[in-house]
Amino acid sequence: MTPLEKCLQTLRVLIDVGDVQAIERAERAIDEFVASHDDPDRQTEALKVLDQEVTSLSQDKPDRSFEFVETILGYVDERVQELRKGE
Repeated sequence: MTPLEKCLQTLRVLIDVGDVQAIERAERAIDEFVASHDDPDRQTEALKVLDQEVTSLSQDKPDRSFEFVETILGYVDERVQELRKGE
């Protein structure tokens, strides 16, 4: 299983539950995914791919938790901003 697949597997389960209290688990999965890439440029690109995948996931099933998905996407955006500051 690729790092992206592993991350999405975790996020898919958490999105299905839609519990914002579980955001720490989502953040850990995202952080592990980012760490699997060896430099800031690749990490930024990986986060962009993850953003697209999470957006796609949320559009596949409209009953998924909008608030939870928005929180995940906000965290992904924060990570991208952190990486850009480090350049």
